[in-house]
This record gives sequence, C-alpha cells and structure tokens, in this order.
Amino acid sequence: MGRERQEGIFASKKRTWNVKLPPKNGRKKAVKGMPRRPMTRRVMKAARTFVVEPPNWRHVADKINRPSNDSQVGILRTNGSKSCIEKEREALLEMEKGLVDDNQTGHVVKLDLRARDYDKPLKGPSFPKWLQTQKALSSLDVSDAGISDTATMASFLCSAKKSLTFLDMSSNHFKGQLPDCLNGSNSIRIIDFSNNKFSENIPTSMGSLLLVRHLILRNNHFTGQLPSLKNCTDLVMLDVGRNELAGPIPSWILGSNFPKSQVLSLTMNNFHGSLPSHLCHLSTIQILDLSMNNLFGHIPKCLQNFTTMTHKPSIYDTINQFFIFKNNSPSYWIVEYDFYPTVRWKGKELSFKDNKRLLRLIDLSENQLSDKIPEEIGSLSELVSLDLSNNNLSGEIPWELGKLHALDFLDLSTNRFSGKIPSSLSQIDRLAVLNLSHNNLSGKIPLGTQLQGFNASVYEGNPYLCGSPLERLCPDENRKPEGSFTIEKHDDDSIFSQGFYISMGLGFATGFWAIFGPLLLFPTWRHACFIFLHNLCDKIFVLTVTNISRCRRFFEK
Repeated sequence: MGRERQEGIFASKKRTWNVKLPPKNGRKKAVKGMPRRPMTRRVMKAARTFVVEPPNWRHVADKINRPSNDSQVGILRTNGSKSCIEKEREALLEMEKGLVDDNQTGHVVKLDLRARDYDKPLKGPSFPKWLQTQKALSSLDVSDAGISDTATMASFLCSAKKSLTFLDMSSNHFKGQLPDCLNGSNSIRIIDFSNNKFSENIPTSMGSLLLVRHLILRNNHFTGQLPSLKNCTDLVMLDVGRNELAGPIPSWILGSNFPKSQVLSLTMNNFHGSLPSHLCHLSTIQILDLSMNNLFGHIPKCLQNFTTMTHKPSIYDTINQFFIFKNNSPSYWIVEYDFYPTVRWKGKELSFKDNKRLLRLIDLSENQLSDKIPEEIGSLSELVSLDLSNNNLSGEIPWELGKLHALDFLDLSTNRFSGKIPSSLSQIDRLAVLNLSHNNLSGKIPLGTQLQGFNASVYEGNPYLCGSPLERLCPDENRKPEGSFTIEKHDDDSIFSQGFYISMGLGFATGFWAIFGPLLLFPTWRHACFIFLHNLCDKIFVLTVTNISRCRRFFEK
C-alpha cells in the first residue's frame, strides 16, 4: 500500500473516535483499547465507517478547537490543512458528539443527533434551521428526538438529498405529507421514517431511489396504493406495516425486480385480493409478513421456491454493508450497519437484531385465506416461525409440517382444520410455542413429550379431541373414579397375575410331558432310565466312600 493510510471511525455511546492506522513494514497493527461493539438501536444504525484513501490523503478531524484571533477567526480549525466552513462551526461546537467531517471539503458528513437519556444533543419540537446549511451530509440520525417541524424537515431533505446515504428520522412527531422531492437521490441507501404521523400517499419519487436498501415507513398513516418500486433493485428490506395502504399486493413485487430482498412486511394494512403466486419468486426472502389484511384464496403451492428458508444461514446471506465512492476519486467509504427487522413474535411486536440472519418467518395470520395448507411447505426446513391463525383454512394438518425441525413457533388456531393431529409434530424438538385451539380436530393427541408438555389451552375449542393433557379421555382409556386408585391398581395386578400363572402352567405341562411322557409310554426307555440312575447312584456312593477313606489316612499321618 506504500504510503497509503487507513482510518477507522467508530461510533460509541459517548463519543466518536477517529483512529489513524499507519502501516508498518507492509502490515497494519491492531489498535488496542477500542470498543468492540458500536452503539446500535432500532432498525439499523451506522456502526463503523472505514475510509480507504490514496496516498497523501489527510485524516478527518479528531479534535474541535475554538477559533483563535488569527486570520482564521470564525473558522473551526482541525488538525489538518482543511477546516469546516463558518456556517457549520456552530453545529460542530454544539453537536460535538456523533460528528465526522470530510477533511478534503471541510463539510460535515455525519451527524448522530438521536436523543439519549444521558446526553440529548437535539430535542424537539423544532427542527434546527442550521441543519439546512449542511449540504454534504452523508449520514444523519435524528431519531427519537421529539421533532414535529415537518416544514423545515422537508426543506432540509430536499436540499441534502444528493449527498445523503443514511437517513433516520424515526420515532418523531412529523405529520402531513412526506415531501415528494427525492428524484435524483442516487446515493441514499437507508431511509427510516417509521413511527411518525405522516399521512396521504407515499411519494412516487421513492421509486427513483435506485440504490436504496432499506425503506422503512412503518407505523404511520399512509393511504392509497403502494407506489412502484420496481427500479429499486438493491432493496433488502421493505417495511410499510401499520399503515392504511389499500389495493391488491402489487404485481411488481417479483424476484427479478428484487434479487436481494430479505424482508417484506405489509402487515396491518388494507390490502385485498388473492395471495399472488408471484411472491414465490422472492427466493431470498427470509421474513414475509402479510398478516392483518383482507387477503383471500389459497396459499400458493410454490412456497418451496423460498430457497433461503431451506438451508442454514451462511455468511453469504448477510448484507450489512455498502460502499460509497467519492466523486472523481478512487477512494470509498465502507459503511456497516445492524439489521433490525420488526416482527410480531409470540404475540408481541419486537425488533430483532439479526445480523446473522437466523430468523426465518412467515406470518399470514388474520386474513381470509381458505383451502388446505400445501404440503410443499414441509420443504422449508429452516423456518423458525409459522403463523396461519385466524383464517378459514380447512382440511387436515399436513404430516409434512413435522419436517420443519427448526420450528420454534407454530400457530394454526381459529381455523377449520379437521382430522387427527399428525404424529410428526411430536418430532419437532425445538417447538416452544404451539397453538391448535378453536378448530375441528378429533382423535387422540399423539403421545410425545413435545405435545404433552403444552398447556391444555393449546388444544381447547376442539370438542372431539381427547387424551393428555386434556381431561377428556379417549374411548380406549378407562376413567379412574375418585377414591378408587387402590382398587384399580389391584385390578391391574390381577390381570398381570392371571396371565403369568397361565403361562407358567403351560410351561410346566409341556416340560413334564416332554421328559416323563416317553418313560411312561416306552418300557425299554423306562428300563434303560432306571439302570442309568442305579449305576449313577453306585458311582456316587463309591466315590464318596473312597474320598472319605483317603482323607482319614491323610489326617492320621
């Protein structure tokens, strides 16, 4: 690498480190004392940024100095030859923590202004107007700051759209329409406007974000149809859950349009129509949440096309970084972030840190789906959670569900399933939550520690179901009357004794006639037997007398 230098910028809870790693003898030494884990929260946060620069590039500011009385009065100086412009100086002095600037241009490129319990660099309801002067920001986090100044935010967004790569304005109080000015934003990768009060339609300019990877608009009041995003071919996560979107599931959600898609969440909207089969072409999908809509029809049989759910997670499934190339320069930024999908897990809405992509989930609950569960679902061997509750599904529970050995959560409650519970379910060792209540299941609950270990409420609402752990016994089982435990035990012993004595009598009779029968029937055999016994007795007598005499002579000597 010659004189080429590397820099690592680590964001922690208290401050930002700018670490210079000069090469020595062609090798780079590890830096001790640095925090192992960066500060992360919510859906995803920029964790570390590594800068790889050509020779003679100076590292970014690591210390903020007050302006002196020389010719640089009014300019924030750094430890390099470049400096930040005057309009940004107040921002840097006020927001010292969570700040990174570009030493070549003097512009602030990263601001972390999210609210913290111990340090609140930015607090609403107003959106700071000085932030509009930051024309070269690449990363901005103002989540959970209590801001409600939508007009100023919109003005800033439209002016800084060309430089931003990471934007998190979640958990504030923005309302009204989201500004439709993102055309030409060719650098932005991550957008998070979740947990606000935006309304009206989602801007159509979202479809022009060619490099966007995470688009999170969850928990707002967006209405209308979902605008076309078919040009966003790098999309990894699309989360528009908890809104008021309507219409059928868009036909442009295809595997050919989204070859990297891993999370699709349309939960708690007003989508209607049949469950389209083109969703099966999302071969890389890992979290599919279409719950709480008005979908009807059958579940497609092509679910085995979700190939990522058929094999164990690998490093090739993780997409947690992206590269930012500078204009007219071979240098680039490597931005790593944490992956936080929000799903409904065991009745609660939770955000999981899932950098290793361990969570594989399908949630189609609370719709109007009908017909049978396709047997092909058994090929998804690495599926962790399956929720098909509160639909109109019918038929028998397929035996192939027992092949889902990684299943931890299974909810088939409030449907119209009939027939017996397949015994294969008792083979799922990892099954921690099961709910088969309120169906038309019948027969005996299969024996096995997995199924008998659940509470009886798991099987309630099935009037023809019997066996442990239910109090309802099956017809082939004897009910134990109260206070008669001793009598039942005595009856069981009498049954056992009767069989034992019968077998013993048959064995004795067989052995007796096998030995003594020929002696009684054949005189020659009887005569030979008596001669043999007589001679045997004589030999024993002679041996005994001889041995006794020998012993006497031995002791007399």
